[in-house]
Amino acid sequence: MASSVLPVLALLVPAGVLLLVRGVRLYRYELGERSFSVKLFGKFEVVSIRFEDILEAKVARWWEVTSAGWSPLLLKDRFALEMVVIKRKDGLYRHVVVTPDNPREFAALITVRKKALERVKALRVEAA
Repeated sequence: MASSVLPVLALLVPAGVLLLVRGVRLYRYELGERSFSVKLFGKFEVVSIRFEDILEAKVARWWEVTSAGWSPLLLKDRFALEMVVIKRKDGLYRHVVVTPDNPREFAALITVRKKALERVKALRVEAA
């Protein structure tokens, strides 16, 4: 039985590595008006985080993430030197790690949208 599994693994492991290296993406990261979501194969929502539940989004190097001392939810689908760490206010996983194509721009967009929602919320409180 074990000997019949080895040839299959010998084919699947390099194929999986090739898919990741060649850029086939498992996850698609979407920034909506009020939330950030991760979709598996671009169709199935894995996680959705409202911007108001995010404390910060920052760019980190892979060694900073692996040596941080906390267990993040890794939603990365490729090897990258830089990734985005999203720190949440609460939840099972307080840190979510994603690997968008442009980590610096992605983290900046999350921060801008979070601040825009905070301004809108403040204006509504003032108007009431």
